[in-house]
Amino acid sequence: MPGPVSLTVHVGSADFDGDGRTGLCDLVLISQHSGTRAGQPGDDSMYDLNNDGVIDNADVRYVADKVAG
Repeated sequence: MPGPVSLTVHVGSADFDGDGRTGLCDLVLISQHSGTRAGQPGDDSMYDLNNDGVIDNADVRYVADKVAG
């Protein structure tokens, strides 16, 4: 019988600091985790916006576009 499973879902929000908007602080936060993969030190699934197991350029670019927009 399989053990318990944890599922985290982030629905279109890049407001990591909880201030109600996506701003420069959010871009800094995700940039600090860029390059990490699931299970590595520094990895936090909250920043893996496309749920591909790695916090990479695609995730950072999404936040940058939100900030610029």
